Amino acid sequence: MFHMKRGRLQLREDIPNFSWEEVLGGFKPDERFWKHMMLLQQLRDWWDAPFRITSGFRSEKHNEAIGGANKSQHKIFATDIIPSVKSHHLKKQNLPLAIEKIADKADDLGFDGIGYYDLFIHLDMRGKKARWDNRSK
Repeated sequence: MFHMKRGRLQLREDIPNFSWEEVLGGFKPDERFWKHMMLLQQLRDWWDAPFRITSGFRSEKHNEAIGGANKSQHKIFATDIIPSVKSHHLKKQNLPLAIEKIADKADDLGFDGIGYYDLFIHLDMRGKKARWDNRSK
């Protein structure tokens, strides 16, 4: 829940002296963010098992420090997720298969950018369809 104090979005009521603007270095939730998160929730509900978000918004400085792409969607908003392999959609616990199934469903739900990696899947709402595969196999 967001809390306003002196025109700033407070982290929480019990942390009154720091704002989301300070902590997230310029990130402000917008329609793209909310659409992304609503679709991510639908994807999670369908999967019926947890996702771990390993990367969300990145400031320019953070993106540079980790070697992110110059035009990374994370600088606007994107998520990299690792799915639990304990979903009823899998007959056996298999991360590569989980990534495949989640990518297919993410496409059905309307995510624009979908990137396949060995240990996670990238999802974004860039406004046009983009698919890539950076898996080692």
